[in-house]
Amino acid sequence: MKSIIKKTLLISIVSIYAIVMIYISLICISVFGIVLFVEMGDRLIYKHSIRNKEDMIQMLKDNQEEYNRIAQKAEDIFLQSEKGILVLDNRKEYNEAGLYSEIFNDYPIRVLSVDDEENGLIVEFDFTFCPNPYTYWGIYRSPDGEPSTWGQGELEEENGIYTQIGSYFKYETEKIIDNWYYYQCMTS
Repeated sequence: MKSIIKKTLLISIVSIYAIVMIYISLICISVFGIVLFVEMGDRLIYKHSIRNKEDMIQMLKDNQEEYNRIAQKAEDIFLQSEKGILVLDNRKEYNEAGLYSEIFNDYPIRVLSVDDEENGLIVEFDFTFCPNPYTYWGIYRSPDGEPSTWGQGELEEENGIYTQIGSYFKYETEKIIDNWYYYQCMTS
């Protein structure tokens, strides 16, 4: 009788252990799947990913004509608007504004904006998936070919890279080609 109870108890313990391990495995797989989906979900939407500064620079060089066309069209929309700033933050808004382009399907552009600054209209393309946390990055077209600041402040130039440091950010910008610049702003 004791051996039957011991065997039953042992089988119960092994069964409970197996069930617990299955649940833990399922939870780990689910968490991994959610993280993978969140991380990769938007990346699967676009034909190309931008992983670093060099990718961003090459992307602009490969598509400069199309970016110039979009920037000019965005400036025209801005000048017809009475809002003082143009901000479009998804493909639907780009299309509704008349800015249809395969660029928006190919690359992870988060926001397209036009702002009237001291030196003229700045057209900016902000991208998602920056390789560093708490960082904004993208490209912009400067009307006069001069680098743009991040809000108020002065830029310091060293080896073609312009830097601005504020109380909560470090901003860097670098000329790519013609009036186009790469930028990243690390915030805290």
